[in-house]
Amino acid sequence: MPRGSGVVVDYSIPREMMTENERRAFDALAERVARAGEPFRLFFDPAQLEMELRALGFREVEDQTGAEVRALRLNEEAPRQGRPGRPLCARV
Repeated sequence: MPRGSGVVVDYSIPREMMTENERRAFDALAERVARAGEPFRLFFDPAQLEMELRALGFREVEDQTGAEVRALRLNEEAPRQGRPGRPLCARV
């Protein structure tokens, strides 16, 4: 991979790693998307995912929780109802 290239993904953590609020929000969303024919199938442990990306040659890995994104990007301090989705950006 050429230096400067990267990847951006949005992923979810395994249900057992979620807080109670995150599980409730996730279950409602999972039911809705399953009815639409697109059930959630893949989940990633953040530490394991970062380790695997680094093993592939990605040097910079920025992975944030939904609460961190809202605080940093949207200037929201109070956490909203659980959102287990996580944005990740990895660069070579």
